[in-house]
Amino acid sequence: MTTRQSDVPIEFQSPLHSPGARTSADAWTPAALKQAADTLLRIPFFAALSAEQLAQLAPAITTRHFARGDVVIEQDGHDSALYVLARGRAHVLRTSPEGREVILDILVPGAHAGEMCLIDNQPHSATVRCLEACAWLRVEGAPLARCLAADPRLSYTLMHALVQRLRRAHRQITSLALLDVPDRVLHCLREYAEIGTDGVPVVRERLRRQDLARLTGASREMVSRVLLKLEAEGRVQTLPNGSMQVRTSRPLPE
Repeated sequence: MTTRQSDVPIEFQSPLHSPGARTSADAWTPAALKQAADTLLRIPFFAALSAEQLAQLAPAITTRHFARGDVVIEQDGHDSALYVLARGRAHVLRTSPEGREVILDILVPGAHAGEMCLIDNQPHSATVRCLEACAWLRVEGAPLARCLAADPRLSYTLMHALVQRLRRAHRQITSLALLDVPDRVLHCLREYAEIGTDGVPVVRERLRRQDLARLTGASREMVSRVLLKLEAEGRVQTLPNGSMQVRTSRPLPE
């Protein structure tokens, strides 16, 4: 069962630098609200908003708190709003009629969800479930739609984000269809990696074996064996801080 707290309105005294909270804001201190506003501004769509546009949109933004395992968006449900992850991590997954789940993505702070339903008014295509305690910013659909209609640049920015997500989905489909399990695991690790100072991809967020299995269409046991083999071959190296370096001997499909 979802254990969401009541919505907490956000009021930006200064959209760019000094967001504050209404007196009803429970755990959201001014510093936390500033961090939430900064989260919005790291997302290309919100960064493209003018100070006036962001101020107009602020009354439509509320905070929602979820515990680990809570569902934020339900597959086949309908909620015309954009959700922006301010704190924590979450899975995007689809569930088959038999109850089997496949992970499509792992969201980190700054990621957003729900925009497809907002655009085409169709049910959500996937479930978003919290991997740990999360704080989300919920943006009401109608005010957001007015912003999109008033400024075509914002629509283009949102479209660009959707295209990037589609390209990532194409890479995942290609990986599942054409690669063996070791290369699927490597491909998945590189998708969640960032380039380190030495030019080597590094996965800084911990990926559980179970998550890797559901992302790559393999069993958890198979993924564990593959990771041991890749480490023995020097293609993956686990660092003392828990992050993983990923080295590949040949290009993986883009």
